[in-house]
Amino acid sequence: MAEDILIKQRSRDIVSRFKRVIERNSLRYKILTRETIEQAMIDALNSALPKILGDEQQSFFAYFDNTGEIKIEVTRLNIFNDNRYYFFNLNLLGEKNVRQILEEFQQFLDYAENMAMYNKLKPLKNGLIYGQVVRYVDNTATVEFYTDDGEIVYGFCPMRHLIEKDRNYNTLREHDTMLFYVRNIILHNNSRLDIQLSNRSKRIPELLLKRYLQEYGYEIDKYQMKCVYRIPGQFSKIVVLNRIDSDVVNACRTELDGETLRIIAIDNKSDIAKFKRNLLSFDDLVNNYDTVKKSQNKKHSQKNSTAKHTINTEIPNVLKKFMGV
Repeated sequence: MAEDILIKQRSRDIVSRFKRVIERNSLRYKILTRETIEQAMIDALNSALPKILGDEQQSFFAYFDNTGEIKIEVTRLNIFNDNRYYFFNLNLLGEKNVRQILEEFQQFLDYAENMAMYNKLKPLKNGLIYGQVVRYVDNTATVEFYTDDGEIVYGFCPMRHLIEKDRNYNTLREHDTMLFYVRNIILHNNSRLDIQLSNRSKRIPELLLKRYLQEYGYEIDKYQMKCVYRIPGQFSKIVVLNRIDSDVVNACRTELDGETLRIIAIDNKSDIAKFKRNLLSFDDLVNNYDTVKKSQNKKHSQKNSTAKHTINTEIPNVLKKFMGV
């Protein structure tokens, strides 16, 4: 009787330790569903127990009952008892093995949490966020920002992706929030979530213009654009299909700390007609526009150089005539 009570007490202790692993960071695990946690428990048992119990056949089942309590069932094949399965009590494994199972469970929970967070943050990729630099170590800025439901997330912006004037921690601390472009979101094999940021990307001016157009009530579909050149913090050249109101441009310029935005509307009617007939993509339209402009500039520069050369060659003849030579 005393032994049965001891086994039950140990069983309650093990279940409570599983619960403590789950509730240790309840704010972190609020994005995990009950099914995900159950699967993490089963994965931990499948990973740890075969190494502990040897090569005998066994099956594992972990779940939450109707009251929310954790239930863990382990059955093993008994080769000495007509090859029948029997229930195995985890308390018989010893403290070291139980700790190993709990460590495996923690790792699977971490991976499940990072996977859930990755799926949650994936829509932010190639978009804009507002964040605050909380640390600058090894030429990498750690940026703190919030998700839509108020959860704190950390991204990383290396020095080469920072504007030159912001490559100093004292300067970075002056900003309450900064505008960043989400270059990539990577979930590594070791379950580490890496959010890569930049505040010097060419995508920032065009995405900011689209955001303000939407806030001002314009139809975004009519305003296709591409930033073809940018000196971060100083100057941006943006090619657009339709003209943009000056109020929108000024609002974006203020957001970018006075960075000059040169908006160039495409005026090549033949290319626009091809674009509307789906014969050209917008990138082809921009490339064609740049090619035409470059050829025009080249002809203009050649014409100017020819005129200068003509003037230079005529000067001696004029002097000769004037001097009567």
